Amino acid sequence: MTSLSSPSPEMVGLPLSEAKGSFQERGALGTRCSGSTMTHQDQIALYRLLAQALAYPDKRFVRRLQEAVGQIRLDMWSDQRLPLGPLMQELGKLAHVPLDQVQGEYTRLFVNAYPHVPCPPYESAYIEGELLGQAAEEIDGLYRQWGLVVDGEAVDHAGAELEFMAFLLALDTPESLAAAADFLSGHVLPWLPRFAVDVERESRLGFYRAVGRLLAALLHEPFTANHKEVVGST
Repeated sequence: MTSLSSPSPEMVGLPLSEAKGSFQERGALGTRCSGSTMTHQDQIALYRLLAQALAYPDKRFVRRLQEAVGQIRLDMWSDQRLPLGPLMQELGKLAHVPLDQVQGEYTRLFVNAYPHVPCPPYESAYIEGELLGQAAEEIDGLYRQWGLVVDGEAVDHAGAELEFMAFLLALDTPESLAAAADFLSGHVLPWLPRFAVDVERESRLGFYRAVGRLLAALLHEPFTANHKEVVGST
């Protein structure tokens, strides 16, 4: 099995290129949304960017984000429904913010704060009110079905779930696309939109507010409908 890196605190994104090939090597099956076409490559790039943004910030955090932004097609920047511009502006500012300040805000938002953590980045926490609940057990089983392993409580971390979506889309088979649609409806959509709103509302750092806005936009119906349309056409 391929061991996937943990989203906390060392997570830098699941190694899709090592597991099954990078999305650049795959064909794109796109569907038309109102005003623009979002391909699988676009979805993969955005999922991976957001997964990186929800990783614990280390010395290479900004650099990795810049590399992830570089994978986004130019056409996507003109789609007014995706607030990519504000995220890019905040990423530019982030390069000048002391690392310990960014790490402190990450910890306050996602790891440890009094009297409670504002945005625990785990499906089990949002759905069941506890860590490593039934959702985590189910997701761990899904990962293993596809030859993937995530250690410990990171199994249902927001970053791991977004990377898993990218992984399934990158495989670009009828089975993986069907699995992506099921994972989206069964695990991602029941909690990540609410998490995104909480991140935008609770963050004291503009960068994380921009991350919350982009995540909420990407999980909005016009974009998530793409998965169902593509699966239905296979």
